[in-house]
Amino acid sequence: MFLACRASGAISAIFYTPIAAIVFAIEVLLIDLTWFSLIPLLISSVSRAIITNVFFKDEILFEFVLKYPYHGNHTGFYIILGILSGLASVYFTKVFLKVDKIAAKIPDLRKLFLSGFIPGVLLYLFPPLYGEGYQIIKAIFVQNYESIMGTNLRLHLENSLWVFYIYFSFFIIVKGFCYIYYNN
Repeated sequence: MFLACRASGAISAIFYTPIAAIVFAIEVLLIDLTWFSLIPLLISSVSRAIITNVFFKDEILFEFVLKYPYHGNHTGFYIILGILSGLASVYFTKVFLKVDKIAAKIPDLRKLFLSGFIPGVLLYLFPPLYGEGYQIIKAIFVQNYESIMGTNLRLHLENSLWVFYIYFSFFIIVKGFCYIYYNN
């Protein structure tokens, strides 16, 4: 119950969606739904949404303006986005399982060295790998691609959308390995 309250409060505070946070906690974390479980979830979720709204009103997580309305001919792009997202989740799962299997065979001291060295080198070379990704999504919404393509390598990446797509694809692949080494 404590975990469900904390998760619903966190989701409510981050996304300012108290009802969706409660539904998530009930679906994912709680098995049964009773009044005794609903009341603490409701208090946790609503109080965190109010506190976030009072103290961090100016810091909206994702701020964007819908420029173009939805048309039926956009459906294909949404299908492609869904397929690519599904493939990315399968990629992360397979890489996680494979690296976890490899890491189980490595001695503890060497695993400790690798789990610090590899992410350290990746984070030095590509600073945008650090963090949970909200800043990158915000930068994409405002089309600030230079902040995403930052690197400590002496690369002069031109401000082209195709270069950004290639860099972002590479970024997703590397982020998967960086995330996995942090969990080992």
